[in-house]
Amino acid sequence: MLSVRKLQPQIHAPIAKKFAAANVIDNNKDTYWATDDSVTRASLTIDLGMSTTFNRFMIQEYSRLGQRVKSFTIDAFTQGKWHKIADATTIGYKRILCFPSVKASKVRITITDSKCCPVISNIGIYDAPQILTQPSIIRAKDGKVIIIPADKESGIYYTTDGTLPTVRSHKYTKPFNTSGKIEVKAIAYDVKSGKSSPVCTEKFDLPRTSWKIISTTDAKAINILDGDPSSSCISPKAPNFQPI
Repeated sequence: MLSVRKLQPQIHAPIAKKFAAANVIDNNKDTYWATDDSVTRASLTIDLGMSTTFNRFMIQEYSRLGQRVKSFTIDAFTQGKWHKIADATTIGYKRILCFPSVKASKVRITITDSKCCPVISNIGIYDAPQILTQPSIIRAKDGKVIIIPADKESGIYYTTDGTLPTVRSHKYTKPFNTSGKIEVKAIAYDVKSGKSSPVCTEKFDLPRTSWKIISTTDAKAINILDGDPSSSCISPKAPNFQPI
């Protein structure tokens, strides 16, 4: 069962049937739900009929009319209350949101901002298996090792003595202190399936705890020492630079 609630207080004429909320679950890419022309904020509620476990939410705009939505939120009705489980900005042709598994009887999408009236063609709710790729292992400047799984629901097990990690190894719950040279090996593990990811191995040399950068005024230069490969410091191009 679907219900639509307009968030703007103005009263508008009824939406034509061909733009009804039910179009988001009819599996027809050529139909869509749309609000009245002047309504740019609205919510749509899906009644799942029973308490259902899911961890993915898919939404599509009717791309022939362009990308309109600028921001939206997803809420789940659990234990008699609404709880926000995800939010995002644009949607475009397709947007899939991932979040920890939740068990709910209703799901609500709220368009909080849109360039003009939103046009939503398709919505899907899924209970997807865990993403069991190798976790990432980094050592921060303070010497703490951080292990990041691809899927937040995965259990992480690790070793620091060179042996292969199993579910009997140390369970990772938070960053841990290290010093000197160290080799860390880790796996992601799915309790439901009993499957684990390939082993990730990282070797760390001297810790950078006491290292300092003293010859630059760029605050982002510290990114060189933070141990995170996704951060960086990019120096500006010299105005008179001539390539060799």
